Amino acid sequence: MDEKGKWLPKSRKVYDLDENGERIRLPSGRWKSHKENTVDWNDRKYAEIWRQGWADTANRYLEANNRPERLDLRSYARQGIDKIPTVHMGPAACQMEKKGIQTNIARCWLAPKKPFSCNPLSICAPRRRLHR
Repeated sequence: MDEKGKWLPKSRKVYDLDENGERIRLPSGRWKSHKENTVDWNDRKYAEIWRQGWADTANRYLEANNRPERLDLRSYARQGIDKIPTVHMGPAACQMEKKGIQTNIARCWLAPKKPFSCNPLSICAPRRRLHR
């Protein structure tokens, strides 16, 4: 942000130059370019910080509302849990599966290499309530 609180761009377009310092024209007539980040928001080091901040905030609200659930945004492996992570189906895929339309995501749930004994239709019911 600048001094007035206006958002500044997080990236800029940079034109690629040849050995003479001239811009390179593509066969399409456009100039060859690439995107250069002006901020480091996309750096992986911030993902962990932001995820922890989200978990802390959500857990404060859960506790304030006397809810037993807690968020832990670490991977199962980092939590020491020997469990295969699942793929989130989402409300659209759940509705399609309920109508009998097969989706790639449901096939991930039921892939033989993963030890699932549940039906994706039974998985959709509790998730649907969360998306209301």
